[in-house]
Amino acid sequence: MAPRYSDVADRRPARTLSAADQSEKDGPDPLERVTCRRRQLWRPGQNAFTTSAIGVLGGLPMAATTSAVTALALRRLPGPR
Repeated sequence: MAPRYSDVADRRPARTLSAADQSEKDGPDPLERVTCRRRQLWRPGQNAFTTSAIGVLGGLPMAATTSAVTALALRRLPGPR
């Protein structure tokens, strides 16, 4: 186990993180880490509906957040109302 995780009380996550760190050093892209939750939703050979649903459900919160921040910013801009 990596020394950087020695203070983690539960050893299972510490071992998982250590293994992910080591595998990243050995070659895989950082985006392929086992600790990346969103990446784990995508599976090879998945049907188009499931892939689309994951994309839509992931994009909706992003769109809602962007809309809310834009609306708040526009309300604060000076100008005729």
